[in-house]
Amino acid sequence: MLKLATLLKKEVKESGGLNKCLIIDCGDTFHGSIEATLSKGEVIQKIFNYLHFDVFVPGNHDLEYGTKVLSDRINSLNADSIAGNLEFKNEHSTKLYDWRIYKRNGLKIAVIGLTFPFIDHWMYHTKKDKYKIKDINKVLKTIFPKILKTSPDLIILAMHSGLHGSYKFGYSQGIKAIASNYPEIDIILGGHTHTLYSGTILNNNTYYVQPGCKAEYLAKITIKYNIKNHSKIINSELLPAASSEIDSDLSKEIKPLLNKIEKQESEKIAYIPKNKKLNFNKLIAEIMAKSTKSDTAIYNLSYSKKYLKGTVTYKKIYDALKYEDNIIVLRLSAKELNSIVNEIVKYKKKKKAYKGFNTWGIPVKKSKNITLAITSYYAAGARNKFPLLKKLAAEKGINSKIYLRKAVINYLRKKYPVKE
Repeated sequence: MLKLATLLKKEVKESGGLNKCLIIDCGDTFHGSIEATLSKGEVIQKIFNYLHFDVFVPGNHDLEYGTKVLSDRINSLNADSIAGNLEFKNEHSTKLYDWRIYKRNGLKIAVIGLTFPFIDHWMYHTKKDKYKIKDINKVLKTIFPKILKTSPDLIILAMHSGLHGSYKFGYSQGIKAIASNYPEIDIILGGHTHTLYSGTILNNNTYYVQPGCKAEYLAKITIKYNIKNHSKIINSELLPAASSEIDSDLSKEIKPLLNKIEKQESEKIAYIPKNKKLNFNKLIAEIMAKSTKSDTAIYNLSYSKKYLKGTVTYKKIYDALKYEDNIIVLRLSAKELNSIVNEIVKYKKKKKAYKGFNTWGIPVKKSKNITLAITSYYAAGARNKFPLLKKLAAEKGINSKIYLRKAVINYLRKKYPVKE
C-alpha cells in the first residue's frame, strides 16, 4: 500500500491533478493483512484519506469486524462509500450510497457501486443480522432510470465481484449479465477474485478492468471524450507498485499506528516445547468445542505447516487464522450430525484440492440432542460447498460471539505459558 501510494500520487500529478482523476477502490481493503486486522481497518482508512480516494465499494471481508466497525470506518472516510445492494438495517447514520455523480475535467460521471451479491455464502448471516444483501437486478432496475435522468457523460460500475465470480451461484447477478442488460455502462471495475485484467471488451462494448489483489497493481484507465459527438476512446494498463519507493510522507503519518501494531504482532502468546508435536488443526477443533461447551466440533483446515512448536507470537496465530471467524453452535439430532459429516466427506472425495477437515468428539454417543461447534465460514456453507450444513446452521445455529482466534490465543496462553 505504501508503494502503491507513491505510484498513485505520481500518476495523479502527471494526469493533471485530482480534478482530472477519479480514484476508486473495489473492496476487501479494510481486511486482509495483520496490520489491517489489528487496527480493524484504521490504518487503511488513514491511507485512503491521505490519497484522496473518491469511491470505496465494501467487499465481503470488510464486513468481518461487524457492521458497527465497518460503519465507523465508512463514516471516517473522506471518500464516498457506494454499494447499492448492501443495506445496514439499524445503523441509519452510515454514509452508504447507491450511486453518485462526479464532475471531472468538464465531464459528468455517474458511479454505481455494488458489493459481492453472494456474501451469505462466505459469512454466516441470519435475519437478525444488521445488514441485508439485496438482489442486484432489482437494485439496478430501481436506480438506473434516476441515473439516466441526470444525462451523465460516462457511467462506471465499481463492483466487488470478478468476471467469472458467480459460476457457483448462477450468472444472473454476474458482471457479464449486467453488461448485457445495461449497455449504457461504459466501464466496469471488478474485484474479489484476485485476477488480473488490464482491459477487455464485454457485451455492448463495455470496458472491463480488474487489478488483481494485495495492492500489487494500479489500474490506470484513460478516457478521451469528444464533447461534440459524445464518442469516447478508453485505454487502460496495469502498473506494478513493486518498483516504486515507499511513500515517506504517508509512512511518517501512519508510523505511530504501525509501531503499535508491530508491538502487538510480535507479542509472545505461548511456548510449545520443540519435542512436542502439537497438531494445530486438531487442537483448534478441540478448542472450539471446549470454549462453547459443545459435544463435538468440525474445523476446516487452515494451518498448512500442521504442527505448532517453539515460541508462538500473535503473528503466527494470525498467519494460521487470517479471518474473523466466530464459533457457531448447532443443536442437532444424531441423524442431522451424521448427514453433515457425510456431506463434507462426499465433497472431499469429489474435490481433491479441498484440504479437508478435523473433528473433535466424533463419534458421539447417540442422544436426543448433540451440540456441534463450527466456524462461521462453514455455517455460511463455505462458498456453496455445503448447502445442507448452511440450511441447518440457518435454522438451528446460535452465534456464540466467541472469535475463534481469541479462543485459540486464550487456550494457548493458559496451557503453554511463555518461558522467560
